[in-house]
Amino acid sequence: MNRAKRKGFSLVELIIVIVIIGIVSISTMQFIKFGAQIYATGTERDEVVAQARFALLRLSKELRQATPNSIRVQAGNVSGQAFQCLEFTPFKASSIYVNNPPLDTSSAGDLIVVAFNNEDKAFENDRVTLYPQSPADIYDLSNNRVRLLSADPVEEETNKTQRWSFDNGFAVASPTQRLFVLNNSPISFCVEGDSLYYYQGYDFEVNQPTPSLLHVLDGVKGQLLAKYISDHLAFEFNDASLTRNAIVNIRLAMGFNSSESLVFNHEVHIPNVP
Repeated sequence: MNRAKRKGFSLVELIIVIVIIGIVSISTMQFIKFGAQIYATGTERDEVVAQARFALLRLSKELRQATPNSIRVQAGNVSGQAFQCLEFTPFKASSIYVNNPPLDTSSAGDLIVVAFNNEDKAFENDRVTLYPQSPADIYDLSNNRVRLLSADPVEEETNKTQRWSFDNGFAVASPTQRLFVLNNSPISFCVEGDSLYYYQGYDFEVNQPTPSLLHVLDGVKGQLLAKYISDHLAFEFNDASLTRNAIVNIRLAMGFNSSESLVFNHEVHIPNVP
């Protein structure tokens, strides 16, 4: 009587199958891991690009409202952290005056100003500047080129001009009879370590405030705009010349993944009509 043949796998065959399955599994895992790394890298790169675009758009929009000659830049190191700050003062309105301005800095005087389309753009205690030639003329009241309105503007009979009163006169007149009504707070963009911050809501300081001071001043509003900054020297300011406006060069060097970096260069032209 013949015995039925037993069917099965030998030990060698099982070992071969296990080895093949192991090789396939490792290859599959490496493929999945590589794909996941590509996705993560692409996502991080997209985030860096989005942050840079947002920061550049915000900087450009804010700088276009900068009062001429109000921009100042400082760099330094506080508590071992490098920083660089770009500060400027936006103006909320600009117009021209039609009378001889009061030039006695110790006496009160008036300006007759062409009215704005919106009459509510100037109020009592607003800062008004004539012919600022340097940041000191904006931030230092002792230079006598910035004065506070002593009362709300008064409409003249023609209804096309307003009378603006000041407790003290200005140091100089404007060659173009132009004046600027300043915003009630300067603005600072600061690169601190690997982050870019936006600050507003602080008072005018004769010396440009550092990030450590901005962090403790009352009423200051800080906002994180971007991370991944690999070079804190992001701002370069070039004064105006006879042939061009003032220029702010913005260079955002963004590093990520410990090996990749992207550099964004942008130029903003500042009106040169003090």
